[in-house]
Amino acid sequence: MNPVHVLLVDDEPLFLEAITESLAIRGNFIFDCVLSAQEALQKIGHMKYDVIVSDYSMPEMNGILLLKEIRKTSSIPFILFTGQGSEDTVIDAINSGVDYYLKKGDNAEILFTELTHMIRQAAYRRYSDERLLENEKKYRELFEKSPIGIIIFNPEGMLIDINPAALLLLRISSISKIKNRTLFSNHMFSQETLEKLKTGKTIRYSTTLDFQAQKSGIFQVDNREDTIFVDISLTPHTKRDGTISAYYIHIIDLSAQHLAEEALRKTGQKLSLALEGSRIGLWDWNIKKGEMTFNERTAEIIGYTLPELMPMTIEKWESLTHPEDLKTLTKIIHEHLSGKIPYYESEIRIRHKDNRWVWIQDRGKITEWDEKGRPARMTGTTIDISDRKKTEQQLIRKKNILGAISFAATKMMSSLSDETINEVLSRIGKAVGVSRVYIFNHEYSKDGIALISQKYEWVSEGIIPQINDPLFQNLDWKSAGYERWGSVLFNGGIIYGNIRDFPDKEQTMLSILDVKSIAMVPIFSNNKFSGFVGFDYCASEFEWSYLELETLEVAAGLFGASFERKKLDEEVRIRENNLSTFFNTIEDFIFVLSPEGIIQKVNETVIRRLLYTEEELIGQPVLMVHPEMRRAEAASIISDIIAGKRNYCPIPLITKDGNLIPVETRVVPGIWDNNPAIFGVSKDISALTLSEEKFSKAFHSSGSLMAISRLDTKAFVDVNKTFLDTLGFSPDEVIGKTPAELGIFDDVRMQATISKQIQQKGSSRNNQITIKTKDKRLVTGILSADIIHIQDTDALLMVMNDITEIIRLSDALLQANKKMHLLSSITRHDILNQVQILFLMQNNFERKISPDSPYKEDLDIFTRTTDTIYRQILFTRDYQEMGIKEPVWERVERAVENEKNNPIFSKLQIEVTTGDLEIFTDPMFSKVCYNLLENAIRHGGHVTKITISFKKTPENGIIIFEDNGIGIPDKEKEKIFEQGFGKNTGFGLFLTREILSITKMSIQETGTIGKGARFEIIVPHDNWRYNPRQT
Repeated sequence: MNPVHVLLVDDEPLFLEAITESLAIRGNFIFDCVLSAQEALQKIGHMKYDVIVSDYSMPEMNGILLLKEIRKTSSIPFILFTGQGSEDTVIDAINSGVDYYLKKGDNAEILFTELTHMIRQAAYRRYSDERLLENEKKYRELFEKSPIGIIIFNPEGMLIDINPAALLLLRISSISKIKNRTLFSNHMFSQETLEKLKTGKTIRYSTTLDFQAQKSGIFQVDNREDTIFVDISLTPHTKRDGTISAYYIHIIDLSAQHLAEEALRKTGQKLSLALEGSRIGLWDWNIKKGEMTFNERTAEIIGYTLPELMPMTIEKWESLTHPEDLKTLTKIIHEHLSGKIPYYESEIRIRHKDNRWVWIQDRGKITEWDEKGRPARMTGTTIDISDRKKTEQQLIRKKNILGAISFAATKMMSSLSDETINEVLSRIGKAVGVSRVYIFNHEYSKDGIALISQKYEWVSEGIIPQINDPLFQNLDWKSAGYERWGSVLFNGGIIYGNIRDFPDKEQTMLSILDVKSIAMVPIFSNNKFSGFVGFDYCASEFEWSYLELETLEVAAGLFGASFERKKLDEEVRIRENNLSTFFNTIEDFIFVLSPEGIIQKVNETVIRRLLYTEEELIGQPVLMVHPEMRRAEAASIISDIIAGKRNYCPIPLITKDGNLIPVETRVVPGIWDNNPAIFGVSKDISALTLSEEKFSKAFHSSGSLMAISRLDTKAFVDVNKTFLDTLGFSPDEVIGKTPAELGIFDDVRMQATISKQIQQKGSSRNNQITIKTKDKRLVTGILSADIIHIQDTDALLMVMNDITEIIRLSDALLQANKKMHLLSSITRHDILNQVQILFLMQNNFERKISPDSPYKEDLDIFTRTTDTIYRQILFTRDYQEMGIKEPVWERVERAVENEKNNPIFSKLQIEVTTGDLEIFTDPMFSKVCYNLLENAIRHGGHVTKITISFKKTPENGIIIFEDNGIGIPDKEKEKIFEQGFGKNTGFGLFLTREILSITKMSIQETGTIGKGARFEIIVPHDNWRYNPRQT
């Protein structure tokens, strides 16, 4: 049969390369590869093809559109080979005239066996009887000219043909010398291998042919005594009825490749020994492919074994590089690649396996160029310089800390405000490079208990402050578990180190705060312990040096001296401010007068209420603050009060702008600034009026819609400006009218519900309601109403917050989410195409790499990594679907029964006793059932039976999934629901909890180890019901 001329259409070059390589060994094909449908149409115009294989998802024109275009002029067989598997896509393809439809999967061997079969079947339709002889001639030419040795045997195992390549390989001059050789009477193949061959199975393996040791069999020759390394394929050719028509043996000479690999291995061993002695890491970068190889030392520097680190790419290496160093690294490499500098050298930080940063000195040089003179390979060395960098950083840190302390001393000499102390903490914290700096004060309670309270704190970006946590206020050292700290700090010691080295109890307390390393230095004021300053590392551990701790003690001493001075200053300030505070915080009007009635001092109430400045009042007669027509009367009354004839003066005060304030004024003689004085106190007696005025201002200035109506007639008596502006009415149109007369309420039923609540409870809260404006627009809001009393009349106060815009934005967000959902689906499809390429490459590698190859372990890592990526991408598809669709009432029994039909549960006895139970849940509830059943099989050990039941409690309902397996240990009962936990992908139970939480359901595991797992789904009371089936 002639080669099948196949046109492959796919927008992924790597996928085309992988598919051609995979199909080449499965059939006699010729491939033309194009990257778009437009290129395919051009090819078809001047080339003749037997079959077209096309991807579905391509830019500009997809596979089905291409098919429709071809069908206009040609009936050439068309195979749609794609990752899209929706029912609509299949129907569209069939209706458009597709010959075969094949969905991409994760088993490349099966997938391409199917594709090979489809191509052959499709091509067969094109072949006519008159081409049979021509195909035979071409086949013979291929057989004769093939560089691969080919030997053909008939069904009885007798040799019938051998090509020149095989004769040359075996040093046989003609076929006549081996014409009596048989396939089944030699010692080259085991009996088991021959039996498999007779059943129609293809056998392929690599081996060594030792001609000197061959005494009989098909490879016995007289003139060859050496050994060759070959790849042998034994392929039976079966007819349509299943009988074998011939046996084909293909022999590929791999001797040169084997010798080259052996020489390379020995050279590599020598180089590795030399590098191991020098403790230098070695790397090699294939610039074109982006692949990198390392020696063991390079992997060791960053904490990995070589198998753990491989395969390595330049992108992966850059991902391990510190973000701050990556830009410089990229710039230096580019300069070397472009010829601006003779070699590449850089000092960068690389992330260690234990998540810390390791400093390395990286050097390299271009060692190979391609045919166009472009850099193709670079090799280099890596040296661990972490110790040198650590010493440099310690010196820099000490200098920075001393600079911060110098700044602190200067700053606190001029100010001891909280702002200054926080600024000082910030400067010291940044100099030390910690995540958090804080100061705790120490004092004793009335009962003599030592207490500490956090007073100041600075945190770096991304660190959660703890200063507002009540836990750190008035904390009892002893009862809180910090007794050891108190003992050490009280005696002038320092608490420092990495948390993992602390006692277990202290580790537990500090781990809650995400602290990895800590240092606490005592503060002494006037030789008494007054607190401590603490330094936390939250991102990583830290080794505190003696010089750093000594420097931090200097900072603590500076804080102690400053706090002592601040305490003294505070006592003086308190004495000076006590009187002033009392004087200015009283709401009464206070006047300090000379014996002649001249104003010497007034409090802030006088200035604020009478609208005068202090300068306008001081030195003026006090009578100026009374109405001019009553000043003489006021002077007489004040004289009577001083003489003891009257208690108070009832004459009002007058403001600067002429308003009267009703007051009662009392006066007493006294001393002010060591001089005789008269003290006058005027009390405002207009509180009730002021209260009503405040309510009116709040009502009319509120941004919410507010209205007051009579409770009996429902007519409006007052509305605020927001009400009028929003609904478009004027005051005259509203006052005296009822809501019904204005046609405001759009939902009459909701209006009745609110009215009923007000009658029963006196109020109604948070009702979403829609009202109409004057021009019939709809406004949505949250309405609350309360009964109030106005001048002995019952009234209704209604307040509504307009949420119309919020709802509009919510709808817009929903549309945006749908678009993001579509984008995610497209992106995931593209990623799965890339993963498909990896599967194909994996399959090709498995055929090329023998089981005992040194690269087998790398291939296994590649396989596991690819499978993990594939499963995680599938997980994102399930996770994306959560919450997209509205929750529905789902029959539990039906959801479980649907999953029971899955073949993987065929050996399980599954009993469902939930009857007519329905729950209100996300449509993905069937995924929950599948995950719980599949989890029992995967992790339950000897599970044979699963029971699904339901029970009611006063608060909710509980759906129970219970098996008879090995159960789940107590320490894992909560961890199993965490993302990534478990032996497989770790997504199943995590996804289960997420799906249930959408409708406020929860899940917990309550089984007993050894008796089986028991998962309880807690269903809120309003989310379950019994709904008998409708017949």
